[in-house]
Amino acid sequence: MKHNIVIFILSLISLDNFCQVTLKTTKLNNTIVHKTSEYQEKWEYFKLNDTIIAKLIDHIPAPAICGDTQSASLSIVRTENGDTIRVLDLCNQSEKYKLGQIIKVAPIATPKNSLQITLPFTMQENIISKENEPSTFDLLVLKTTWGKLLDN
Repeated sequence: MKHNIVIFILSLISLDNFCQVTLKTTKLNNTIVHKTSEYQEKWEYFKLNDTIIAKLIDHIPAPAICGDTQSASLSIVRTENGDTIRVLDLCNQSEKYKLGQIIKVAPIATPKNSLQITLPFTMQENIISKENEPSTFDLLVLKTTWGKLLDN
């Protein structure tokens, strides 16, 4: 009986390791990766003070239902004054948003343990090197805020 329990535990550990390696090396678009990357550390976080109106450029729903762990959607929006910013919306798994849609973004407080919240990002295959690379938005849009997406 103890032998079976040990084998079961080792199997779970092996499966966990396999899943982590697979997530880090998958060559599919819209890959959800559960880790902070070097480029994410360059994002410049700011506090949104008022509700803004913005045009939705890109939206990726939160990768998991919030429970013991939390996740957030990632949206790229262009504000009325022409700034392009990233909006992180806690627990937003909605896929109802359309690219080009005009939305409101309401300010919210930075969640506690925000560094432990799982964020989605898109990997793209470089057509020359065939390597997975972060999307242009992940690299170039540095202004980042926590907000709540609302229909306009």
